[in-house]
Amino acid sequence: MYTGKHLAAAQDVLVVTINYRTNIFGFPGIPGEAQNLGLRDQRAAIEWVRDNIASFGGDPEKIVVVGQSAGSISIDLWSYAYSDDPIISGFWSMSGNALTRPVSGPELVQDNFQLVSDAVNCTKASDQMACICEVDWKDLRDAASSLPSFTTDNPLRSWPVFSPSQDDELIFGDYANRSKKGQFAKIVSEALFSF
Repeated sequence: MYTGKHLAAAQDVLVVTINYRTNIFGFPGIPGEAQNLGLRDQRAAIEWVRDNIASFGGDPEKIVVVGQSAGSISIDLWSYAYSDDPIISGFWSMSGNALTRPVSGPELVQDNFQLVSDAVNCTKASDQMACICEVDWKDLRDAASSLPSFTTDNPLRSWPVFSPSQDDELIFGDYANRSKKGQFAKIVSEALFSF
């Protein structure tokens, strides 16, 4: 179902898949630094598609983004973050939106970053970021994974500790209010929900 070659074979479309950073690598919560790097990766990838898809026979005016679960949430967050310049002309959202999960505040993700910094012995370094950059990525991943996930009202689901957080640039804390005010990109949406 998620293999792009099947969709490309069935329809007159080009399918482009992207990678982006997740967990502490995409949403680190580093104090004083840009937040939500994973979402910035997504933007850079879509800009690349816009700038290059014609070379592959595609139309940069007809970019449709597809996402499922966390990817679906990302797509909806995109429509608010880039309301004036979404680049895309449509999105296909499967099982998730901006209201699906609570938005973490900046203090919480910064506290979690400090816990990871403690775990890899970088908190007391004279240059904490230089120290973190020297830590093997697997050790950072393991330190981040050791923090307990956020529980929800669903016993089968929890939220990752390092995920999109409110920065009032890409992620906001008032999506219901923004929706009422029409503060989102006016693009075609297809929502599919899986149960």
